[in-house]
Amino acid sequence: MPVMHNAERYNCRVYCLNQRILFIRPKLFLADDGNYREKRWFTTWKPNGKSRGLDKFVLPASLQKLTGAVHVPFGHGAVSTLDTSPHINLCLAGVEIIGNGSGSHHQLRKLDQRMDLIRGATTKSGGVYLYANQQGCDGGRLYFDGCAVIVVNGQVVAQGSQFSVKDVEVVTATVDLEDVRWAYRGSVSSRSEQTSSLDTVIPKIDINFNLCHDDTSIAQPTAPIDVHYHVPEEEIALGPACWVWDYLRRSGVAVSSCPSLVVLIRRLWPPSLASCATLLSMLPTRATRR
Repeated sequence: MPVMHNAERYNCRVYCLNQRILFIRPKLFLADDGNYREKRWFTTWKPNGKSRGLDKFVLPASLQKLTGAVHVPFGHGAVSTLDTSPHINLCLAGVEIIGNGSGSHHQLRKLDQRMDLIRGATTKSGGVYLYANQQGCDGGRLYFDGCAVIVVNGQVVAQGSQFSVKDVEVVTATVDLEDVRWAYRGSVSSRSEQTSSLDTVIPKIDINFNLCHDDTSIAQPTAPIDVHYHVPEEEIALGPACWVWDYLRRSGVAVSSCPSLVVLIRRLWPPSLASCATLLSMLPTRATRR
């Protein structure tokens, strides 16, 4: 979400809980290669020294009335719940749950690389990794292929669809944070040495909320699953089809104007893919949906 703070525009994630805004977290590193030009629109959040701390962000009047808060923390920090260990400070610093709100576009076999990076990160240091990705098109030539996943200590416990025409897809799992804190991280003695010498300070946002249940009979941890990968032929078939459908849905194109869209697609896509425009004929009754 774009947020203006101190006359600068930042690309941010907004953390909410029970109709409250916990804090706003701007991006520390912007993508400026390949198909991305974030630096054209946004400013990088640059901490001063070891820790810049947290600034106060004044909420708009409408949000002040809705949430009852005037200021919220803005910057680089970690959310600390009532059941977060108080003596630990991101991975070595003690953060058990890491969230990644990504905007990764589809390329053939890119999901393999994506999963290797996510699983590798939690295999080395332990933790729960929540990966979310956009799904659909934004009016351009790129298709964002979703596939949200939840990974615990290097094992995938939940996976969303890679190609879908749904508006929203939610992926959930039940995890045991004790498996992260003691069973996984606590079993590596060298981690204690590294943690004791850690001098990085991460500001915390304390909230009056328990993330865990003491009664283990309520729910059991979700069992690991095998990652589902599409073969290249399926990716080639599903990716362009979902892009076309999402383009039609977002633009509100009626059936009568579909031929003009076919011309547009033929200009955007290479000749080898232009035949995919014939997929429009499969959606005559749903193309009028707005």
